[in-house]
Amino acid sequence: EVADLLNRSLSSGEMLTGDGEEDYQMIPSLPPRPTITRGHPLMMEQWTRALDPTTGMVTDPDGIKDIIFRGGITPCLRHVVWKYLLGYYPWYSTTQEQQELRKQKVEEYFRMKLQWRSMSMAQEERFSDYRDRKSLIEKDVNRTDRTHPFFEGENNANLGLLYDILMTYVMYNFDLGYVQ
Repeated sequence: EVADLLNRSLSSGEMLTGDGEEDYQMIPSLPPRPTITRGHPLMMEQWTRALDPTTGMVTDPDGIKDIIFRGGITPCLRHVVWKYLLGYYPWYSTTQEQQELRKQKVEEYFRMKLQWRSMSMAQEERFSDYRDRKSLIEKDVNRTDRTHPFFEGENNANLGLLYDILMTYVMYNFDLGYVQ
């Protein structure tokens, strides 16, 4: 009897009820997927046109985001646009505000970097969580793919940069911990 009721419900697509707290409907088949064509990536000319010539502010963030959603970003522009997409710069910030924000972020980074750089060996010995995270980062940096052009070679300075960034991030959000 229950099986017949269930089969009839599934075949007719009628409304089924749960335990009285929530209702749901069984949908036996989905509509066909819409055909979407990929657009062109955001190009330098489009980006330049989207900036106010006086303030440097992005005039149509939603339009820019739509272009990016449909086609991505041309590689030469990614280092600029991703700062907006990741919230580093507010979309409606001026060039002057961005310069000030960048200055603040650089100061903040070096302040956090100083936290771990100024730690004495005695402090390190008493701080096991820090010591463990530092050890993991050292191992990860040593295992970094040396075939990648940015990290090529044994004494590559970029490995030091990677180490500094990872250690500083650990201090930025120490409770989060560190995983590869």
